[in-house]
Amino acid sequence: MYSSYCESFGKTVWGDKTPSFFRKIDIVHSLFPDARFIHIVRDGRDVFDSWRKMTPAMRYVAVTALDWSYKLYKIEKSLKKIHGEKKITVRYEDLLERPEKTVKTICSVIGEEYEPAMLNFYQSSDYFIGKHHSELIFKPLEKSNCYKWRKKLNTKEIAIFTFIAQHFLKKYQYDTTGYKFGFESFMLIIKSIVIGLPVRLYNILYYKRYMKNP
Repeated sequence: MYSSYCESFGKTVWGDKTPSFFRKIDIVHSLFPDARFIHIVRDGRDVFDSWRKMTPAMRYVAVTALDWSYKLYKIEKSLKKIHGEKKITVRYEDLLERPEKTVKTICSVIGEEYEPAMLNFYQSSDYFIGKHHSELIFKPLEKSNCYKWRKKLNTKEIAIFTFIAQHFLKKYQYDTTGYKFGFESFMLIIKSIVIGLPVRLYNILYYKRYMKNP
């Protein structure tokens, strides 16, 4: 199906960015051994700010910090099994702040020649992408979408997320300084997990059941 759709536009390469496929990297790699994998990492605190607007379970900062960390662990574990020339990890922030350089690097991995028009993706989004997707797909890349958490998250949310996810935040060179983690933050973590984790687990189980019986 993908190949047929691709050929209908005279193209030879197709891609898929389904977020839930982070669980299926091993399967995708076994089915398409020549596939290239592009892993885009975003500061988890911005991920929290975005996710909490979309699903109730993700409004609990501790749960989202654990979820974000687990997904990175899962992705890294799977990508370790794939040869280096077939994968690349880039930061979302680098893509927004240095788009041409970052896209050129991606192109070198996937074996495609860079074209300036690649940065004008938003001009054809109406034709290829449904309106139910993020409105950012229909706009140019904006540096202002980086590090929005510094203004949108309160001090307790920043402290909790940074404390829980500090390993991966540091690994991907995100700032982890300047936060204060005290007893009050610890109690908020407990509350967040007790209330939010069951909701998140329910969402995961519901998704798995839906995927089996759509």
